[in-house]
Amino acid sequence: MNILDTAETEEIGLPYGCKNGTCGTCVGRLLEGDLEFERPQRALKARHRADGYVLTCIGTPVTDCWLAVGAHHQAEMMSTPWK
Repeated sequence: MNILDTAETEEIGLPYGCKNGTCGTCVGRLLEGDLEFERPQRALKARHRADGYVLTCIGTPVTDCWLAVGAHHQAEMMSTPWK
């Protein structure tokens, strides 16, 4: 089960939008552990993936994992003219 679905089952609120890896709303930063992805993380550029960003809606843990999540991680990843 992916991280987002697991969080919803446990009544933990995480941000999300599309639930298919294309919008980036569910972004988090993988601090420790390994994930597998149901499909390519289209919302993330290669540099974001290299920096440890992951999409919780399509990421399934294969080991115990620690993630940092929340809207501020999306803001770190995507620059906007309104900052």
